[in-house]
Amino acid sequence: MNRKTTLFGWGLLCIWLFSQCTTTQIIYSNVSVPEEGGIRFEKLTDENRDIVNGISTRNEYGKFEWWVNPCVAISPDGLKIAYLSYKNKQTNIMVASTERGGSGATQRTFRNWVTDLSWSPDGKYIYFSEQRNNTSSIYSINAEAGSVLNQLTFGSTYDAAPKASANNPNIVFFSRQEYGHSSIWSYNRENNLFTNYSNGCTPEPIKNEPDAFLCTRFNDKGIGEIWKINYQTGIETLILSRQDQSFTTPRISPDGQWIVCMGNSFNPNNKRIQNLDIFVIRIDGSQFTQLTFHPGNDGCPVWSPDGRNIYFLSQRGTAKGLFNVWRMNFNL
Repeated sequence: MNRKTTLFGWGLLCIWLFSQCTTTQIIYSNVSVPEEGGIRFEKLTDENRDIVNGISTRNEYGKFEWWVNPCVAISPDGLKIAYLSYKNKQTNIMVASTERGGSGATQRTFRNWVTDLSWSPDGKYIYFSEQRNNTSSIYSINAEAGSVLNQLTFGSTYDAAPKASANNPNIVFFSRQEYGHSSIWSYNRENNLFTNYSNGCTPEPIKNEPDAFLCTRFNDKGIGEIWKINYQTGIETLILSRQDQSFTTPRISPDGQWIVCMGNSFNPNNKRIQNLDIFVIRIDGSQFTQLTFHPGNDGCPVWSPDGRNIYFLSQRGTAKGLFNVWRMNFNL
């Protein structure tokens, strides 16, 4: 089976995996499947009112692909959720209550093509990247009110996946693509200093380890792996890697013990890539567990501030396989 990792011209990273399977009918309307027993799933958005931007597809070449950039964010108090919505041929950030059946969503950006987002640890800002004129730059907006933007990065590069440090909210990590190569950078809002750390993408600063972050890297076969980088000691630790699966977009639990990520489910019986699912693993590399098994795609997982729930995008629970924001409990 061939596998290929592709960097699109606009600099947003996407996984392409060849699929040798035949077309099968997927019943998206099921909320859960037997393998997910003991997990409570709650649907938080309504596709009849808001089209949540999807994260995966199978293209005309038979390849399975997904965005690795984060598309869901939770406010530090756990009361609001932010996600990307597509309407009027534009993609923008919507903010809604995390309560099921809560208040309607509010549009927070009015741009053309917002491609990812994250909430600052202090709750003041929402960071995002936007593709414009064949480049991608990092921006911030007040999380609560107003529409004034601060542009943090400029130039001809492709910057994406911003995430502020919980230890110093003025430090914003992000991934930058130059000449087909992705690396981790940071921007200091206090002194406008840019710093380059290592190769990789989708950085996730670790609160319990001020000089370390998680990231996605790709091996020589184009398979996504989860790494931990300590940029002070220079120690780089491979946490999650499998021969027949790619894993991307790690997010650390509030207690620093677990990593949640998304990856492709692999079925060794017929050698086919099935779909996108959610996985967890302890930060020491133990207790690797697949959480979702629905035939629809599940991805972009993030932790609730108390670590008891995981928010994610899913095609489940809809007749046509449209994406919505869902919540599931975590009790390992």
